[in-house]
Amino acid sequence: MNKKANEEWSQDFSKVQAVITDLDELASRIIDDHRIQKVVEEPLSINIFNGQSTTGVNGKFVFSQVLIDCLLRLKSNEKDKKELMTHFKKAYGGNNIELRNIHEFKKKYSPDKVLWWYSQESFFYKTLNAVLRNENIHMMFLFRQFIADIQYQLKSYSTNTTLRLFRGQRLSKEELETLEQNCGQLISVNSFFSTSTDEKAARDFLNAPHAANHLERVLFEINADPKMATTKPFADISSFSAYPGESEVLFMIGSIFRLNSIDQSSDDNIWIIQMTLCNENESNLKNVLLHMKDQLGTGETNLRTLGKLLWEMGRLNLAEQYFIRFLDELPANHHSLYDLYQDLGRIASLTGDYDKSVAYHQRSLALEGSNKSINTMDTSERNNQNTSDQYIKDEQQLFVGGTLLSNREHQFKLNEFYGKHNQKWKLVYKAAIHGFSAENFRRHCNGQGPTMIIIESKTGKYLFGAFTKLLWSNQRGYKQDTDSFLFTLTNPHGLLPSKFDINKSHSDHAVYHSGVGYIGEFHDFYLFGFGGDGLNWSNFLNSCDGVLSVRRGDLFIASDCNKNNYSSTKFPCSFIDSHGYGNKTFTGAAKFTVRQQVVPAILKFCFSATDQVEA
Repeated sequence: MNKKANEEWSQDFSKVQAVITDLDELASRIIDDHRIQKVVEEPLSINIFNGQSTTGVNGKFVFSQVLIDCLLRLKSNEKDKKELMTHFKKAYGGNNIELRNIHEFKKKYSPDKVLWWYSQESFFYKTLNAVLRNENIHMMFLFRQFIADIQYQLKSYSTNTTLRLFRGQRLSKEELETLEQNCGQLISVNSFFSTSTDEKAARDFLNAPHAANHLERVLFEINADPKMATTKPFADISSFSAYPGESEVLFMIGSIFRLNSIDQSSDDNIWIIQMTLCNENESNLKNVLLHMKDQLGTGETNLRTLGKLLWEMGRLNLAEQYFIRFLDELPANHHSLYDLYQDLGRIASLTGDYDKSVAYHQRSLALEGSNKSINTMDTSERNNQNTSDQYIKDEQQLFVGGTLLSNREHQFKLNEFYGKHNQKWKLVYKAAIHGFSAENFRRHCNGQGPTMIIIESKTGKYLFGAFTKLLWSNQRGYKQDTDSFLFTLTNPHGLLPSKFDINKSHSDHAVYHSGVGYIGEFHDFYLFGFGGDGLNWSNFLNSCDGVLSVRRGDLFIASDCNKNNYSSTKFPCSFIDSHGYGNKTFTGAAKFTVRQQVVPAILKFCFSATDQVEA
């Protein structure tokens, strides 16, 4: 065959990719083309942080970041590695080439070789990428040591200079539209993100043969400053790659970018997406991530930490799985056993398995009685511990007299937010009984504290509220309270019960006391407020109705709140929004009416374990 002559006539035919006369060369070219096609058409798994509260994307973004952080700080063990090897062998059973690779991996793997293994077109790369792309949490758990090894190697080989990088990608029209709608926002990539310093190489990927015609051709152009890579490093891994000519630069899983612009080239119809590498210190993201990571603590995490995080994510089955896994790993006298059985009991109750819940709580009480070294609660709390049957029954309430909390899991959750699982509370004020006016509120609440305020909205009957350790008083104005928090129990977004802590730098505007006196011609407009930067008394909105303007307030409840919609939220101001739904977090709207029969209910802290609860 005359190769040169065939190359000349075939130049005018785009479907002819190459003229090859050697069988080995042909096989190699087919393998390379297939690999490129897979890479360029592989779905791009991303999360978006847009600061809005329409789809819950912000919560997914935040939880993915915190989950990665938790897994990387969770030490691996031989049981985990053995389970992963078993998975590999089962997944590639009958594939002799991959089984040999798996055997070689098990025998010779070392952390300094992880980038070499990742760059090979073998079981390790294919499985890990699929796990991350599909967000398979348990497989991420099993892979965590290898993910940590990649992070360490990327950090070791990171550059000191800003790079301009490129990635060729084919996206569906829906994926492209989603990115266009969020131009200017932050995105995080859920897998390791491969790019190139060679623009031509990235563009060549877009011209891969047999590419799907229904997918849009996209070229990512990325400015990457290594100063931004504080926790998510990137590095040139060409020296480890089986394809060094591609000049590959690899970004750590969870890397954050800002979408700067999206435009289609008039020359070749390729979409150009320009991005800049960012980090967790972006102003509108920093506080949310700090709040979530504070809940994980510092240093090494454990399976209970992971289980609690998955619980917050709504993954109750997985949370239960890791609690049980932790139980199996701990010695019989470990101090964490009591809390683990308590956690399992609450999850069983949440899923409606009350028999299992009783059994778990009986186990926890048996441990308490047989092993005095287990001391996870102080003595006064333990003396107040109900039996497990009492724990489950409706009539054994931690919050007495508050019909809003007939759901026992809400009671447990509020006590968890407060920090004492078995604390009892008694009713001191109920608007449906005592009246909705500010005067009635003060009459029953002044001198009371700490208090938990529980509110039910008229629309949707959503439950939410706030806590303050301060005594209520007639002294008008903002008060400092570093322990105050807001919470949601039920909401229009399907979020699990959630606590929103005070931003410590704004704690001087934590709680607003309405006090006594005239403001212009209007008297006692607010019952109370939480968060914000003060009230603008001189500026009236809808002055004919006497509505005062709250410049910024996380949660303000108006007098006669059952008859008007002047109660409002401009959350987040002084409190941290860990889900990203903003002022729609609690009721779905910035203003709301309180349901007449039951709101607001304030429950007084019982200072003594033997304190009699008032009916």
